[in-house]
Amino acid sequence: MTSGKQSIPINDKKEVWLKKLNFYFGFSFIWGFGASYKTQALRFIDNIMRDFFGKLHFPMSETVFEYYFNEKEQRFVHWSRIVPEFIYDPKQPFFSIVVPTVETVRYSNILDMLV
Repeated sequence: MTSGKQSIPINDKKEVWLKKLNFYFGFSFIWGFGASYKTQALRFIDNIMRDFFGKLHFPMSETVFEYYFNEKEQRFVHWSRIVPEFIYDPKQPFFSIVVPTVETVRYSNILDMLV
């Protein structure tokens, strides 16, 4: 999910395909339905999504919006794991500097998925 398109090998077993499909459907549904809500409503939406997608086993520490599906690990992991290190370039104009954060990585990856 970090960058580029991921593919599912054709020779995977049916169970593997179904598991990945469930994870991707859950992730897509959660973001397709819940992304437009205000921050104050996310905990309420989180409770609904956890009830509906209980078998996906989201970590309990934060809302479902804090995690993405890591295909290699076959589980949801926190977006912070893929935030790149910021390296300051003094030659770059100040207003073109983008400091990678959980928010910028999250929304950049979701936008990449849509293109």
